[in-house]
Amino acid sequence: MAEIAYINDGTVHFGMNDDFQIFISGGKTIIARKLTGNFPDYERVIPKGEGICSIPLQTTPLLKLLKRVSVFTDSRSKAFRLTLTKGLLTLSAGMSECGTSSGSLPCEWQGAEWQSGFNAGYLEEFLKQAPEEIMFRFRKPNDEAAMFTVEGYSYLLMPMRM
Repeated sequence: MAEIAYINDGTVHFGMNDDFQIFISGGKTIIARKLTGNFPDYERVIPKGEGICSIPLQTTPLLKLLKRVSVFTDSRSKAFRLTLTKGLLTLSAGMSECGTSSGSLPCEWQGAEWQSGFNAGYLEEFLKQAPEEIMFRFRKPNDEAAMFTVEGYSYLLMPMRM
């Protein structure tokens, strides 16, 4: 295992070894595990071009709802369903042995129903670090990746089959 070496450029500390990359800046730490294998071209799933939908969301109510609903996600997959209907964003999850949970928040969506499955843990980690207002971006049809944008940064959330 390689030793972690830190580089300081004045704003971000970066370190890595054979298994992890570490970023430290402004009191926040991100540890990313390196994965091997064949991965899809993320550029192809980024919502862009024609048919992009953007909805502003408040982080705190969304995080509270996600934490409540994710209690009923499978401990390994952490899968939940995000559904948009006119004026509502709904999160739902369920396990056959424990039951189901769902909840909704008002949103500015007025289009046709849209839904996709995601990993609750990945979304929760982003929301914990995000400012109070974020943009939720996606494209049609269903089962596409979703993107959350904040102050010039983008967070791509890949869909899960449910």
